[in-house]
Amino acid sequence: MMSISVLLADDHKLVRESLRNLIEFEYDIDIVAAVEDGEKAVEFAHKLNPDISILDISMPKMNGIKATYRIKAHNPETKIIMLTMHSSEDYITKMLRAGVSGYLSKDCAFEELVSAIRTVNAGRIYISQEITTVMLINCIRTGYKLLNSPQSILTEIEQSILKYLFEFKEIWEIAELLNITIQKVDTHCREAITKIFSEN
Repeated sequence: MMSISVLLADDHKLVRESLRNLIEFEYDIDIVAAVEDGEKAVEFAHKLNPDISILDISMPKMNGIKATYRIKAHNPETKIIMLTMHSSEDYITKMLRAGVSGYLSKDCAFEELVSAIRTVNAGRIYISQEITTVMLINCIRTGYKLLNSPQSILTEIEQSILKYLFEFKEIWEIAELLNITIQKVDTHCREAITKIFSEN
């Protein structure tokens, strides 16, 4: 089985090297480069064409948003995972529009980052639970408008989940009502949120 090739970019050496050392223990992930700024991230992405580029949103010379646009323009198949301390609606919308496939808080557990790498490599969106919660709160108004649109971009199950969330039901309650797993509810939430923010 081919390893997932990963480019890592973070301006903090301790963070960069710690992540590199931890990720290299994973049997199916290979760190092809670890760089300290946005310009080098773009340069090495162009040279190495990694499966995934993990970027810090705040980097010298070029921030993660600009680096994402540059990388995707030259390497459209490279998927981007953004590590950030920002969870505002503005940042989230900018990231999704730039083509980011994964969005994680820098406070996330290492195991979640590995899970995100595998999820994104499989062609799915990954948004950390902490950021998902913030996004749900911020997008209720937009989400409600979409739910009541005659041509909603949301699937039937996504609409049902959001309606239950607007009624302040817990995730486990929604899972029982829809007869699906909690994990499935979480997945549908992430997909619905991605669609909503892409519309903004």
